[in-house]
Amino acid sequence: MKHRVIGTVMFGLGVLLLVIAVGLRWYVAPTATKIPYDLDRSTSIAEAKNATYLQVTEQGPAIHTGDLRSSTDVVPQPELTVQQMTGDLKGKAVVWDVYSQTTASDGSVVDASSEELAIDRVSGAAAPWAGAWENSSDLAKGQETKTEFKGNSYKMPFHAKKTSYDFWDGTLGKTFPAKFQAVDKVEGLEVYRYQQVIPLQRAPLDPGNAAYLASSLAPPATIGELYYSNTRTLWVEPVTGQFLDVREQRHVELRTDTGEVVTLLDADFNYSDSTIKDTVKSVKKNRNLIMMASVWLPIIFAMLGLALIVFAFLVMRRDPERAYRSGGAHADDRAARQMA
Repeated sequence: MKHRVIGTVMFGLGVLLLVIAVGLRWYVAPTATKIPYDLDRSTSIAEAKNATYLQVTEQGPAIHTGDLRSSTDVVPQPELTVQQMTGDLKGKAVVWDVYSQTTASDGSVVDASSEELAIDRVSGAAAPWAGAWENSSDLAKGQETKTEFKGNSYKMPFHAKKTSYDFWDGTLGKTFPAKFQAVDKVEGLEVYRYQQVIPLQRAPLDPGNAAYLASSLAPPATIGELYYSNTRTLWVEPVTGQFLDVREQRHVELRTDTGEVVTLLDADFNYSDSTIKDTVKSVKKNRNLIMMASVWLPIIFAMLGLALIVFAFLVMRRDPERAYRSGGAHADDRAARQMA
């Protein structure tokens, strides 16, 4: 009887552990693979050595050569998320503000922009939100505009796959595929490398800005057209979908009505060493939390639960076997006495 009680308790504990394992895998893990509302602000720095770039000052536009530093600040907006992400977006998207600035080696501003968009909490892609906008000092834009963002831009999906993802290009205002290329390593972490190739093509440019640049940089030209190309390479940690390293090979040129071509930007931007190290540290922490909730703890609890259930059956079997052996021995003693 004692063994049956112990076995029953062990069986119950085993079933409980199995329930916990299922709960972790199917309820806790999906929560861990969603962008939180209260995500910390993050900053990434990219540097371009010996770049050619256009800088517009009070003295007018001029072409320079030197090092560039580009910073991107992602600022989550939890209060705005609660207010604006309603209806189909409720619980599924978060609002981010993103501030970008490029400076020359002397600290002067070359370019600056800002945008506000909604991000899907699982896929990391832009969510369809009417309140999205962008404001750029880039001569290709020059004003704040409502924007229908699409595709991924600041994050890949959780559990990213070896496939292609539509990736947003702000200069052209549309997506191009970022194709999976290979499995690499960054600071010891396994990453997926994706690459987006945007061939040289005409980019939007306000006619007034086109005339201003052409007449200033290539007289006697009076008008020009903007052409742009970019090759983006992204090193993504697949579990979290976070970028560990980014490279952008950007080229912008002005083609004037006189046939002259003026390079406005030719720069090879790469994440700084400090950005890579800080990002790797953050990604390792997030990756471990996700793996703990979705893989390691469910496996541990499931194995313990199954072991307890099996052991409980073995314990409960001991009572009937012992009773049988005990009853058989008494019967043999009674038969012997009767024969005597």
